Amino acid sequence: MRISSLLVILSILSACGGESSAGSSSRRFIISFIAESDPGVPLGDVSINIGDEEIARTDANGLAQSAVAGIEGQVIAVQHVCPEGFQDAGPPTPIQLQQIRSLSDDGITAVNVRLTCQPANRDVALVVRTEGNHSGLPVLLNGEPVTETDANGFAYIIRQDPPGTRYALALDTSMRERVSSTPSPTYTLDAADAVFTWNASVEVEPEPEPTMRRRRRRPRMTVAPRMIVRVGGNGRRRIRRR
Repeated sequence: MRISSLLVILSILSACGGESSAGSSSRRFIISFIAESDPGVPLGDVSINIGDEEIARTDANGLAQSAVAGIEGQVIAVQHVCPEGFQDAGPPTPIQLQQIRSLSDDGITAVNVRLTCQPANRDVALVVRTEGNHSGLPVLLNGEPVTETDANGFAYIIRQDPPGTRYALALDTSMRERVSSTPSPTYTLDAADAVFTWNASVEVEPEPEPTMRRRRRRPRMTVAPRMIVRVGGNGRRRIRRR
């Protein structure tokens, strides 16, 4: 009895030791990658590397998959390289190797890793709208003339610039008499496409009222009254004034 009991205990310990040894042995883990430039925008041609070795490259849908050898629970550093026109990826992404079993079947689900490559430049639209529909006014961007307002008093500037770019708009009214405008606030481009609209206030001074010139009156000449002298039959003079 004692010998048989001892054999049972040894067999159990041997089985446990075997499972522990197997659990610490190297195996292959499936890792799925999805690369995006913006949330929901897939990006292809992203190189995925461990050390100096490329293990995968995303397709046109931003997807890639690779099998990596390692031990359960091990943390590896994965570096991705963004294609031309996108910012550097930054520091490596730490990934913990683990096998995730699917609840729907007995299969093994891959570890999913999301990678981001932000565009080096962002699309930006600057819209200028003048109050009063002033046409033909030059528009200055950071002090430089770039366009002018159209017949409806609008102007549009389309650019691609890196995040952090600052924009200051102004209207050049130097060629218009009695017309002035206040510069726009400063706009800053964030890490996303943007539209900036400036409602430009244009002030027009009223024309001065014409001054009436007074005509100088000439002094009136005084005319001496005429005297008519008549001589009567009796020789007397009769003087009549008019």
